Amino acid sequence: MNKLFKFIIVAMGAGVLLTACASTSDTGSQRIRKSCLDCHPELGGIYSQGVVHAPVAEGNCKACHQPHGMIGGLFLRQDPPQLCFSCHRDKLVSLNKLIVHAPVSKGKCLTCHEVHNGPNGKLLKANGVALCFTCHDETPFKRSNIHAPLRNGCFQCHDPHASDYSGRLVADGDALCSSCHAVDGATLKTAHFDIVVTGHCLSCHDPHSGETKGVLKTIVHKPIQSGECSGCHTQKDDGSLALIGPVNSLCVKCHATPVENAGKKTHDPFAGNQCDSCHAVHASNFVGMMKESPGKVCAACHEGIAKPQDNEQSRHKPVSEGQCLYCHQGHTSSGSALLKRDVKILCFECHEQGSYGGGDKNQHLPAKEGNCLACHTSHASSEKLLLKGQEDKVCSSCHIEVVKEKGLFSVHRPFNEGKCSSCHRPHQAEEKGLLIAGTQQGQLCAVCHNKIMNLGPRQGEHSPFGKGKCVLCHATHASENQNVLKDTPSNLCFGCHKATEVEIQKNKIQHAPVEKFNCNACHRSHGSDYSGILIKKGPILCLTCHSVIAQDWEDGVPHPPAQEDCLICHGAHGANFEGMLINKPGTICAECHTQDERFLLSHGSITPTGESCVKCHDPHGGISNGLLYPVAHQPFKQGKCTPCHKTGEGAK
Repeated sequence: MNKLFKFIIVAMGAGVLLTACASTSDTGSQRIRKSCLDCHPELGGIYSQGVVHAPVAEGNCKACHQPHGMIGGLFLRQDPPQLCFSCHRDKLVSLNKLIVHAPVSKGKCLTCHEVHNGPNGKLLKANGVALCFTCHDETPFKRSNIHAPLRNGCFQCHDPHASDYSGRLVADGDALCSSCHAVDGATLKTAHFDIVVTGHCLSCHDPHSGETKGVLKTIVHKPIQSGECSGCHTQKDDGSLALIGPVNSLCVKCHATPVENAGKKTHDPFAGNQCDSCHAVHASNFVGMMKESPGKVCAACHEGIAKPQDNEQSRHKPVSEGQCLYCHQGHTSSGSALLKRDVKILCFECHEQGSYGGGDKNQHLPAKEGNCLACHTSHASSEKLLLKGQEDKVCSSCHIEVVKEKGLFSVHRPFNEGKCSSCHRPHQAEEKGLLIAGTQQGQLCAVCHNKIMNLGPRQGEHSPFGKGKCVLCHATHASENQNVLKDTPSNLCFGCHKATEVEIQKNKIQHAPVEKFNCNACHRSHGSDYSGILIKKGPILCLTCHSVIAQDWEDGVPHPPAQEDCLICHGAHGANFEGMLINKPGTICAECHTQDERFLLSHGSITPTGESCVKCHDPHGGISNGLLYPVAHQPFKQGKCTPCHKTGEGAK
């Protein structure tokens, strides 16, 4: 029993039980509810036009809808088709018939029918053949001569829901024909070369339309056209026909046999003289006088190829269209799989070779050689573009050396995700390496990293980045260094900045980030808005680590050079003096502070040594103008230097 049929029966039973449980005998105590039209009066006029669904005509909206009260919305009592079958129980039987109309088998009643009302009988969405043509191609139904019943619509011969007869006919095909045509009459006998034909009408005639007066199919077997039936048939005393031998043995009387095609690969039915497994014997609407479309004929045996798989992502267009004969021969072939021609030629009959390995400067070797099946499957694939497997797996089947890079520390995201085509073209390209764009000015990287690339010129721009030479620093697939760098940051930086490396090596004292070879602690690798491609403007950059230096700047007095630029006194990468000073403290101080009369007076007439400045003064700032340290020796704090120091000229 059909699964949908079983489910509907159970669902309907449950609905009946629920309705019974919800009823009450105390109807007098129930509130009088508003009808649907009390709130939706405009719908009464709209849904009363034309052919009206019975519950709508009766004003019985609740037959299909649940009342919703203050909560707006459309709440059906059940989903279609269960809801439809609760009234149209007679249609349930159709689900168990041999041939069920696709919308019916899927429970999609609303594909053909309106819900509330409509202009056509049985609430159909369109009238006559127009409804059928919303799904079915109308070309085969509109040839020069149209079968008379078709003018009255499809339902004279076909059941719209289901049937036990082929083609969803309302009766056996021959019985249908004889219901209008007198098969034993003189007219029909004359039309058939004085042969009595009592059946198999559809073996020669198209039931819908044709280009000939007799509505014959488009391709008619030559003996039929000339009435030379005796080549295959003998006429009995009553005028009817009988075969003079087995069907398939008759074909080889005129047509070539497998023996005559020795040395070629042969289609099994052809080799076994099973002609009628693929071909019609009298007439057909399909090329080669096939029984049905090539796709359907082939699918009868090759179901695994014809039937889409659950995980299928791509399908060759000829396979989708059932055009097997675009690529394959029907009987024999010199090539494998009965292909019409070698793959290297066959594929390019549809796919322009100039775009698939025959043009541009650089061609992928399989494409150049026409070896399409090295990467693609011929019929369908669980991957996009008919690939034989996952994109990276297909590529690595040849590019084995690249596989090793997958295990490195830092992996480029497209490479890690197996998306080789994010950077490479699969068939041909103007760029080397089959790249989708050039690397000379960073065009390729800009495809994904456009936010970084579009920052525009800045005051501090790293030269390789500004020129788009990303691959000068970065590996393309993966590396053992962070951010897919080709080498450690220090080795990369010193590769260009050799003078800086020499300078650093000479310094006795190195800046902590330099000592750890961490250039990115202070510099941006691509560029910044500050000179020297610094992360921040100095001295703000320095204060991100050395914040204690600015502790007195807000409420005290900052030392102007310290607030202006740390590099006035300090080396950026390192220096030979303590505190990473560029010179001795006294020498640095003396560049701004001269030992004049005012200077001596402020120091109690004592001439301090050059190295003693920072023993009393904070070089970055202090709580008062003198920048003195907040904790001082008591005599010094009171200005009494003489207990320890001599005064006068030369006093220290």
